[in-house]
Amino acid sequence: MDEIRHQEWIHDLQDFISYWNQELDDISRRKVDSDECSEIMDSFHKNMDFLLLRRPADIVEEDFIGQLRPLLNKLDSSLAMALCSVKFENTT
Repeated sequence: MDEIRHQEWIHDLQDFISYWNQELDDISRRKVDSDECSEIMDSFHKNMDFLLLRRPADIVEEDFIGQLRPLLNKLDSSLAMALCSVKFENTT
């Protein structure tokens, strides 16, 4: 039973990463204002928190944090670039 929960959680982690990578690719192709940036960030963190709360005890934290760190960096840079492009357009 624990092995099944472990595999299901790993699958959920991979789904989370795939979904957010696609979402961030979409964000980079559109304009996002500061309110939408906040909503995206809140949604990301709520989804991530829910995923982490369900983490089986036998999964080592370093294993999945290493997979999430690049996604967190991409989130930060994608939102910053999208927000800067909106602010740049508003000043020209």
